[in-house]
Amino acid sequence: MIESIKTNFDQFIFQQQTSDNQELLNSSVLIVAVLGKEVSDNTKADLLNDFLGERVFFEDEMDKNNFLNCVNKTENVRMESSPLIDIHFDKEESIIWLIINGFNDIEFQHLLFNNINENFKNKSFFEKMSFVDREQLFALAQIFPLCHALIFMKQGCRFDLEWICLLKRLNKLRSSISRRIRSSFSSIPETELSTKFSSSFVNTCRIGASPRLLFCFHRNPLRSDLNATKKKELLEKMEKCLETQIANLLKQHGLVDIKHPNSSFAQITIASGTPFVYCFNQSEIPVDVNNELAEALFGSLGQMTGGEDEVSSNKSGNLGNGNCINSEEILRLINQITEPSKLDKKELENSSDYNFPFFLHKAINKLRRDLTSNKVQNTPLPTLGQFIEAAKLLKLCIYEEKNGESFDSKVTISPEIESINRLDWANKGI
Repeated sequence: MIESIKTNFDQFIFQQQTSDNQELLNSSVLIVAVLGKEVSDNTKADLLNDFLGERVFFEDEMDKNNFLNCVNKTENVRMESSPLIDIHFDKEESIIWLIINGFNDIEFQHLLFNNINENFKNKSFFEKMSFVDREQLFALAQIFPLCHALIFMKQGCRFDLEWICLLKRLNKLRSSISRRIRSSFSSIPETELSTKFSSSFVNTCRIGASPRLLFCFHRNPLRSDLNATKKKELLEKMEKCLETQIANLLKQHGLVDIKHPNSSFAQITIASGTPFVYCFNQSEIPVDVNNELAEALFGSLGQMTGGEDEVSSNKSGNLGNGNCINSEEILRLINQITEPSKLDKKELENSSDYNFPFFLHKAINKLRRDLTSNKVQNTPLPTLGQFIEAAKLLKLCIYEEKNGESFDSKVTISPEIESINRLDWANKGI
């Protein structure tokens, strides 16, 4: 049984820094983050829940609405990191999972653009988009130095150039945040510095080597009438084409350095047999849980009563034969459909099926081996305590950067929004 801690990022940091469990705080951890656009029936949370085998992440529209309600109202709220960064600590695997929710997700934009939220009712379209763009970048700036790997999720099957723009702006912002981190180091005694923070964080302002990037694409364009062998062959070709395209773009924009991966902004796995791109097949498309649940319940009632006609004729909780609906049976069906099943890691390791759990499991194992071998010098896995200290310092530096006099708004606004803003200012005579 996995012992899990799922909560908001700030709550997790507060809970763990007050913990007296030194064994837990001294345990080494791997940090993996997930971001990208999502729709209501296919979320990052659901994907990770299925991989982890338990429902540790969930979507909550109230959290997003509360975040929008609190924007720029009090110093305390602005001091906190985004409530849309969720965290889960898997003690069994010693992995910290992070999810950046909201921003470009459908539900979040629904709150912004349907005038549901009072803070944004009188804002223009581009003011709202500038806010989304800025907050997403700062959320990523907070978790990027803490991560060993970032997984980008895309609902289509084409690489989104917006990710390149986002990473380039993050790279510009990173140098300013790094200066703030180093400035904070100057006030900490050297003996305390070496124990509170990992050596990598002290030297490079990152908790490990440059983060490894993984890209996952939904809704491939393959025809449904193709046989499984042909689909697998075409998906592999698509993945290799996407890998070549993404690698060239990342190198062209100076975001990765194949010759010196550990010192670059980020890195990708070029080695044969360790892909960094995954395309979901049709069988992995999420099902309609409500529909599945209804069919299972009515199917179960039909078996108990002897037919569908008898089920439809019963409006109450009593069945036609005098029996009552078994609540335990209903609960079992609900759990069977809605709760993810625990993956057997040993079976996954030797599986002949190439699916998302296999891809992610293999990528994590490869990353862990590289970090614990001689391939990556001076970047041992941080302890949970060192992760917490680095996260606290980063939160403070991000807050100062967002509200400081040296803040450069151009760094945090996409070129498209900046161009439209300039036209708007010109029309107003500003």
